[in-house]
Amino acid sequence: MKGYNSIFDATQKTHTLDEIIIHLAEKNIASLMLIGIDIQLFCINGLVILEGTVSSMNQVDAIIQVIKKVPGVRGVKSKLIVRRVVQPETSL
Repeated sequence: MKGYNSIFDATQKTHTLDEIIIHLAEKNIASLMLIGIDIQLFCINGLVILEGTVSSMNQVDAIIQVIKKVPGVRGVKSKLIVRRVVQPETSL
């Protein structure tokens, strides 16, 4: 999700609907301020495809819900993998 504003470079004149959907979806995901996510988004004719890792199933649900609210999204396909964050044990 690095550089989500990069597709809106001032040197470019037009953007495809898929590029706009990706930009808005990434912005909405960033607003969730989730920890432990490493995801990539792709969009083909309004279908958003998610790939990468998250730390809980709740994060998958939250991400899908915010993407579905983006205008122009026709569907969401998740290829996300849940990888639990292991907390170091504390000794007493």
